[in-house]
Amino acid sequence: MRAPSWASSTPSGYWYNYVTGTGTASSVSNARATAIEDAYQTLVRSAPRSYQTTAFRQEFEVVAEEALGARGTTRLGGTQRLRTDGRVNGEIVGQAFPRLEIVSTDVRTCSQCTNVTAYVLFRYLKPAGQRRDPPSGAGLVARSVVVPGWGQMAKGARDKGWTLLLGTLGSAGVAGASEWQYRALRDSAALATSQRDRDGYLLRANPRRSTARSAAALAGGLYLYGLLDVALGPVRFYPSQAGGAVEVRMRWPE
Repeated sequence: MRAPSWASSTPSGYWYNYVTGTGTASSVSNARATAIEDAYQTLVRSAPRSYQTTAFRQEFEVVAEEALGARGTTRLGGTQRLRTDGRVNGEIVGQAFPRLEIVSTDVRTCSQCTNVTAYVLFRYLKPAGQRRDPPSGAGLVARSVVVPGWGQMAKGARDKGWTLLLGTLGSAGVAGASEWQYRALRDSAALATSQRDRDGYLLRANPRRSTARSAAALAGGLYLYGLLDVALGPVRFYPSQAGGAVEVRMRWPE
């Protein structure tokens, strides 16, 4: 089963940060719940240190334990601690990551698979000082004019952007090296003292010229494709200010 593109390469945004989670279970609902839990725990581990101090956790552990006692809970030990830790983690995430939302979910299975794999994509609002407005359409095209693939990266398609950048630069490098070898062999042929040596240099030079032309054509094609793609292609998880997703409500074990 192949993971969705945003799970294998977590998007980056101008207004939001993104976190992915993965879960495998025998049913769709359990797999999705496991994926949400995986992303949720990633958030807890990445919370600022100020939210993970002992004093902070103890404060909300007391609140959570009092809430359990008020509901007449008699179960103790590991079960109560799990529930308490869950509520504490929920408070940490609620305060450290404002406007936490699920923006995409994906479930994958196959005809011969016994389990279902779910993927979930979270996003949360960046601090005010880190938010930036996304570039305009003209700005995206200008980026790709200067650096191939830069516009795709700015639109959220980082894998495609890096592929275009490395492919264009690699092809241009091969074209330049082959052309340099061709010219060097032609110069050697011009200085050769015998017809046999001259023919040998020319025989070796011609394939270099063909390679140089093919590589230059490939580099130009990738460059033009990148310009058309950034101008007409869709935006993946475009980091706008708009919401529109359902707010996450975690359910911990009862």
